[in-house]
Amino acid sequence: LKGKEPEADENVVLCRALRDFNLPKITTQDLPIFIRLIQDLFPGINPDSFTDPQFHKVCVDTVKARNLQADQGFVDKIV
Repeated sequence: LKGKEPEADENVVLCRALRDFNLPKITTQDLPIFIRLIQDLFPGINPDSFTDPQFHKVCVDTVKARNLQADQGFVDKIV
């Protein structure tokens, strides 16, 4: 992640990595607790998630091709 944004602060990169790599594994009930924990560890830091519109579209198309609903939360966990 640091290679994609070499000028970014390491705390921002670490916060984003911890959040983005662990969110898909967290249950819906535990999500608010996890988010608060990240906010406590990194006060005042709320980095945007990495986005790849092309990959997002491929995921949505694949989900629909398998006759599943492309629910935003489901697709976000995939991406």
